[in-house]
Amino acid sequence: MGKEKPTDDEAFEDPNLIDQPADEDTFEDDIVDESEVESDVGNISNNIVDHYHGPHVCPKCLADITFEAIDDDIVDHHSPDDDDHVPGDHNPDDCGQCAADAVDDDWTFEEAIADDLEKALVRATERREDGRKRVPKLFYLTRKKQQEMDTTTKWIIPNLLPLNATGALSGIPGTRKSFLILDLAVCIANNVPDFLGHPIDDTVRGRPVLYIAADDGSQRTVGRLRDIAKYRLGHADYDRIAVMHSLGFSVQNREEAWVDLITSYAACKDEYGSPPVLIVLDTASMVDVPVDDFGHSFAKVLGWLKEEVRGLDMTVIFVDHQAKPTKDNAGYGARLAGWGSNLKAGFLEYSWSLRPLGDDKLLGVETKDGPEPPKLLLTFSHEGGYGLTFSEAPDEEAVAASRKQDILATAEQPATIDDIVSTTGHSRSTVERTIRGLVKEGRMECVKEARSHSPALYKQVGNIIDWESSIGGLSGNIE
Repeated sequence: MGKEKPTDDEAFEDPNLIDQPADEDTFEDDIVDESEVESDVGNISNNIVDHYHGPHVCPKCLADITFEAIDDDIVDHHSPDDDDHVPGDHNPDDCGQCAADAVDDDWTFEEAIADDLEKALVRATERREDGRKRVPKLFYLTRKKQQEMDTTTKWIIPNLLPLNATGALSGIPGTRKSFLILDLAVCIANNVPDFLGHPIDDTVRGRPVLYIAADDGSQRTVGRLRDIAKYRLGHADYDRIAVMHSLGFSVQNREEAWVDLITSYAACKDEYGSPPVLIVLDTASMVDVPVDDFGHSFAKVLGWLKEEVRGLDMTVIFVDHQAKPTKDNAGYGARLAGWGSNLKAGFLEYSWSLRPLGDDKLLGVETKDGPEPPKLLLTFSHEGGYGLTFSEAPDEEAVAASRKQDILATAEQPATIDDIVSTTGHSRSTVERTIRGLVKEGRMECVKEARSHSPALYKQVGNIIDWESSIGGLSGNIE
């Protein structure tokens, strides 16, 4: 190994750098068992040492480099008052402030790092000037802890809504996102046994839900909850849903946002006797979530929340209201296809997406830890109060093809959009959207433009039977 590391009393005057015996319990708790630890070892490189002392190693310089972040603007770390002593321009052999006998060809930089690592570990267990322990940024997971770790995925609703997770519900306006998530809240908090045909786990059923009404406000939210409760419970008196009215709440201000959330979490626990199992932020954009960014800023802004949620036995869901699709909105399809918004750097752990399918809404769900459940076709009713029915969604391509056939059959002769709506029973928006697609495909044409009070007329191009033949007898596969 070479000679013993040279010592110099003046070189180690800093009490923070003096070797101190580490308390065995403190060391084990703070270092091995993931307690509050912060290592001060950093920015060590042979280039730094060589830059200021050539091939030689000065123990005091090395110690300073180990414990302080020294950059290219390094000041005289030996004697700040001595203008004649410049660290990068002197010979350690002739320098009274450096240990002249520190030059040792057998002494390695790796040995110096190991020596100073011990000092760093001791310093890591010390308290800061304000009395608080240093906050760890990395945790060492021992082999024993890895062997004992429970890796079973916990669920609020198996394969639909995981526990201890962060996710989003995405959809354009009018897809009933808020109604769906409020319905979920009523079912979880009021001991309804299942939601959309999926059982709610017994261990979480009846726990409170914390709902942050950042978009529609508390008054409209409470009104919707009462309508949903009448449908689900038979009366408007729902329980264990804490509605929060947002006044400038922003997830981008980490310290303030976490104080607000944990305070609300504690208040909910005090009122209902148990902490919330679900926190809803409706809508994401109204609490400063960067919903228009499909890159890494989404994860960068919300990484802190994802970390905190994992330790609180609850789940967070963002309601992500998207802009209506346009030819320039390249992200729309990606956000609704499968993973929805959590294509944002793979950050979210589950995703729900709602999109129109005719007059109904198609719900797609994906999670990182479970099989993909079948897509559901949701039919919302608001006549005489809230209502929701569901069924397993049919094949989307077959549904779209059938709808196109209905419209083409109606337009064998020139027809207005109102004529087609009346004949097929499809909604006007569905008919308009389908006609645009058929015109683009060359299967329908506008034979008369709309003028003043005269509506446009549309007519199929060619014969519908010819079109069916050209796509392989698709109509025969729809039955």
